[in-house]
Parts: sequence; structure tokens; C-alpha cells
Amino acid sequence: MGWQNKSVKIFLSWSGDLSREVAEAFEEWIRCVIQTSDPWVSSHNIESGSVWFREINDQLKDVSVGVIFLTKENLDKRWILFEAGALAKGLSTNRVCTFLINLEPADISDPLAQFNHTWIEKTSVAKLVATINRSTASPVPNQVVSSVFEVYWPLLENKIAEIIKKYPTNKDTQAQTKEELDLEMLTGIRNINNRLARLEAYNDTINNSAASVMPALELTKLDGDSVALARRRQARQRILDAEVLSMVNAATTERVNSKQELFKLLATMGIDENSYERLANRYFQ
Repeated sequence: MGWQNKSVKIFLSWSGDLSREVAEAFEEWIRCVIQTSDPWVSSHNIESGSVWFREINDQLKDVSVGVIFLTKENLDKRWILFEAGALAKGLSTNRVCTFLINLEPADISDPLAQFNHTWIEKTSVAKLVATINRSTASPVPNQVVSSVFEVYWPLLENKIAEIIKKYPTNKDTQAQTKEELDLEMLTGIRNINNRLARLEAYNDTINNSAASVMPALELTKLDGDSVALARRRQARQRILDAEVLSMVNAATTERVNSKQELFKLLATMGIDENSYERLANRYFQ
């Protein structure tokens, strides 16, 4: 009975309320069917106050199976495609599966079409359970899994049917989820950081060039070209600072009240701490 102590980590990917509710139902159900399973879904498992992107990245590192819960509404959502790509990098394609909620396999196109598809049908879900079981270091005996599946399958089937009834198919599909907005914000932050890094390298080049022809004490006596370069550098810095502060405003529902709060937020965003005081002065001016 050594298999009882060897768990299989399952990453459950979702986007949108319908996808989330089915993923959460599957999380509870699979724990009963395969007691060695360790499913992870962000809506349940990210602690309050955690940096969600870092937490999800950490979870993606050591999963054994990935299940992507797809609906008509989230097929082309960036968050689903992001997590699917991350799973595909770390796992073979036969260990990344889609779970089709209000879709047919023919509805799926690349890059999601490369994965094994599961739909809400007893035989199909049984194959997914078998894949999960095979992925653990010591699989549960097949006859045990089959017997437990027979008992618990109606519970999942009925639960999913109840969830689907709550979400009409004509529901607006254009609204972004919080996760997608967060991912969009993170992408913006990364672009800003990359631009800041390039600007700092450019500034170092200017300073080194100036230092090579003028003593350190004479750096303030700039010629016309150096003054123009310095002004362009300052203008770029102001633009980048403004972009960072706009991301701060987008990430908060209320204005930050102190430097300490602002510094914590900037740290979460990955902003270079050498920029904190300058950004604080602009934010609170």
C-alpha cells in the first residue's frame, strides 16, 4: 500500500466564472477518486496577500498533470493561453489535457488542439482519471480507481450540469477576468522595466564617455551636445516614471497614503529600488 503516500500534483487552469466553478468542482471530486492526487486551483489555493503571478509560476514548476478548463468564452483568452504554454514547456503533451465544458473537440484550434481533450462524458473523464493515476510515482491499482470512479462519477456529472445551467451561452464574452487584467498589468510592468534597463545602460554610456574626456570635477561643465543628451535622458526618465505611476494607480483602488506603502507596491511590481525615492517624490508632489 505504498502508493498511498505518493501524491500527484495536478494544476487546474481556468479563466472566467463558468470555467472556475467547474475547476473547483473537479478539484474536490478528484481528491475522492484518487486520494493520492494533489490538485491546485488558484481560486482556492492562493493565500490572501500572496503575489499571484509568482505563486502560480511556483506551482507550475513541479506539476505532474495539467488540466485546462475550456469554455466558449475563454478559448482565446490570454490567461488560458499563457498557462497552457507554461504547462506545455514543462510536461509532455499527453500530460496536458483540456476539459471541454460547453465545447466539442472540433471547436478547438492550435495551440490548444495539440493536447488530449476530455469532455463531460463518463468514458472520456475516466480516461483523464487514468492519465492522472499513471502520472504518479506509484499508481493506485486500476481496479481500485475504476471502482471508486463508478461511485463518484454521477456526483461530478450532476454538479457540472448544475453549474452550466447558471451560465447562459449568450453571456457577454468580452469582459476581461481579474487574472487577465493582472497579466496585462504585469506585461506592462515588464516592458517598463526593460525600457528602464536600456535607459540606464544608455545613461552609463553617456556618463562614461563624458568621464573619459573630462575630469570628474568638470562633469557639470557640459558642452552643447552633452547638454542635449542630458535633456533627452531626463525627458525619457520622466516618461518612464509617469508610466510606472500609471501602473501604480491601475493596481490600487485608493490612493497610496505613505512612502512605505508605495515602496512595498513598487517592490511587488519588481521596480528597481534605486528609483523608489524619485518615484515617491513625483507621486506625492
